[in-house]
Amino acid sequence: MNIDDAIVKYINFIAIEKGLSLNTITSYKSDLELFRKSFTDINDTSLLTEDLLTDFIFILSINLKKSSSINRTISTIKNFYLFLEREAIVDNIITTNIELPKKEKRYLYI
Repeated sequence: MNIDDAIVKYINFIAIEKGLSLNTITSYKSDLELFRKSFTDINDTSLLTEDLLTDFIFILSINLKKSSSINRTISTIKNFYLFLEREAIVDNIITTNIELPKKEKRYLYI
């Protein structure tokens, strides 16, 4: 399936069936668009791999994103991958080996 079509199908799923808020849907859509723009040569869902997700984490980290933003974005992409598996759009894409960046510690200065 074309990745753009799969993204539309996923956005419809989280909006209609999961009933997520408009803000959450907007964030998910933004994360998926960023993922899509990072790999313009990948057009079919059959080409989505765990390695691609690992590469995406690296891209996010070199762009100096906060670990909390990276974690949310990766969570979105992992959920997208799981959706594609549940819908039998793709075969098993293993995402359990993906390690998320550790959260930054916040210090309270008084």
